[in-house]
Amino acid sequence: MNVNEALRAICSTGEGFCWYCDSKLPAADSAIREGWDVQRMAGDRVATIILVCPTCLHAEG
Repeated sequence: MNVNEALRAICSTGEGFCWYCDSKLPAADSAIREGWDVQRMAGDRVATIILVCPTCLHAEG
């Protein structure tokens, strides 16, 4: 998955929050520059796409 393309698409909706802390997703250029991530979580039927802010991403890893 191309994270930058995914972030641009999600940011274009004007909605989006970090899965872990509920921080609001900024505009696409800011999200890419700050290091937001788009991750897949395997589900029973379909994968879920989640957004992770830089703070939670560093705490997670």
